[in-house]
Amino acid sequence: MAETPSKHAHPPAGELPAWKRLAKLAAKASHRDLAKLLEDSERGGALRLSVGGILFDFSKQKVTLPILNALLDLAEERRWAEQREALTAGAPVNFT
Repeated sequence: MAETPSKHAHPPAGELPAWKRLAKLAAKASHRDLAKLLEDSERGGALRLSVGGILFDFSKQKVTLPILNALLDLAEERRWAEQREALTAGAPVNFT
């Protein structure tokens, strides 16, 4: 008998719109010259995030603002905030 999918099952990440957009952006970024990207004086401010007292500086990577936004969209599509809350509340989040 086939097992019915759990209400907690997620579609594979590769099927999500944000993942597909992220893959396209990453393919373009892989051909960029980081030295050229670092010449942009506004890059540092746009690609630095401070969360919980921790500074995340993506400006020294081939990450662009559209890539960062796509990563945030992917986290939202995968219900990251909901899963984080469930985890901190002690609920099971890994059903493998």
